[in-house]
Amino acid sequence: RRAETAAVTRRLYTLLLWLLLPWALLHLLWRSRRQKEYLQHCGERFGRYRTPAKGPVIWIHAVSVGETRAAEPLIAALREQYPGHRILISQMTPTGRQTGIDLFGETVTLVYLAYDFPFAVHRFLDHWRPEFGLIMETELWPNLVAACRRRGVPLLLVNGRLSERSARRYARLAALTREAFGNLAGIGVQAPNHAQRLAALGIDHAALLGNLKFEIT
Repeated sequence: RRAETAAVTRRLYTLLLWLLLPWALLHLLWRSRRQKEYLQHCGERFGRYRTPAKGPVIWIHAVSVGETRAAEPLIAALREQYPGHRILISQMTPTGRQTGIDLFGETVTLVYLAYDFPFAVHRFLDHWRPEFGLIMETELWPNLVAACRRRGVPLLLVNGRLSERSARRYARLAALTREAFGNLAGIGVQAPNHAQRLAALGIDHAALLGNLKFEIT
């Protein structure tokens, strides 16, 4: 019963995405007035990538500047543990992408994450075929998480945090939230209060691992 409810809610969520698509495109156009980079690589936002996938891929999603910087020690550890793998970093903003260039240069692949439409998500996964994925902090996209689960791609939330405001927003879509978090292979949070807020939403498998900036070990 719960799975059926979550599936219906995800379909309604996808319909809402389609209704909001014109606004999203206008938003990119508006932001480009001050930062022209918002109109670059637009195809990536719909799952069209020109850069070829080379070798086995580890995928990290870091929304913008803060998440990209927080991922730096994690990426260093992954390179040591998996020297033969390529690191793919997906982002949502030009400033995050530029931060990735400044920190890592050409040693990683930087792209925009596809919008959470099922067709775009499948294009993203078909192109890159990551062995596993790591989402920085708390950036959950229900269709993406569900697609990774169906394909057997382990997806983990790392350095997770959940504010009271975000928790209230997630609670309004309880079935969709439980499904998305439940489809993750693992959840690591920064502090006990974040784990408590997740538990109040029915997600009780979060591990307290601390902040990546200070506790990479």
